[in-house]
Amino acid sequence: MKEADGRCVVLLDEIDSIGSRRSNDDQACAREMNSTLNTLLRYVESFNGILVAATNREDALDPALWRRFGMQIPVLLPSDNERYAIICRYAAPFSLTDEDAELLTDLTYGASPALLRGLMEGLKRAIVLSPRLRRDISRPDLVFATVLSAVRPPPEFEAPPLWEKGADLSRLSSMAWPLVRGGQE
Repeated sequence: MKEADGRCVVLLDEIDSIGSRRSNDDQACAREMNSTLNTLLRYVESFNGILVAATNREDALDPALWRRFGMQIPVLLPSDNERYAIICRYAAPFSLTDEDAELLTDLTYGASPALLRGLMEGLKRAIVLSPRLRRDISRPDLVFATVLSAVRPPPEFEAPPLWEKGADLSRLSSMAWPLVRGGQE
C-alpha cells in the first residue's frame, strides 16, 4: 500500500466485517479478530490517500475505527421525490402515468433503491415473460403479489409496508395496466 499513498482512493466496503467492536473474550477467534482490527487501525492511520469505508452496521463498528474517519455521511432511504425518480427510471422502457408513478411512490415508502430496482425489474419480467409462460397478468395486484414474494428486503432490514405479509394491494387496481412500452399507447 505504501507505493500507492497519495495517489489512489480505496473503498473498504462492508467494513464492519473486519472492523467490528473488539471483544474481551479470550478465545482464539476473538483474539484473531482483535489483532486484525488493530492491524487495520495502523493501516488507516498511516494511509495518505483517500480512504472511504461503507457499512450498513455502524453500531457494530469499533469506536476506535469510527474515530479514524473524519467525516461520516449517512445514506438514508430515498425520499418521495427520489423514490419517484427511481421508479420511473427502472420502469423504462415501459411508461408510467404520473398518477401511477405517484401511487407506486406512496406504496413503496421505506424501500431502498435496490429494492425499488428489483421491484420494477420484476414487473418488467412478469409483463414480458408471463404471456409466453401462459400466466395471467390481467390484474396488477396479482402480478405485484408474485413479484413482491420474489423480491424481498434482506432479512436484517425491516420490511417496508408494501412487503409486509397481508399488505393491501387493492390500490394497484387503479393503475393503467398492463404497462406499455413508451410511445406505444
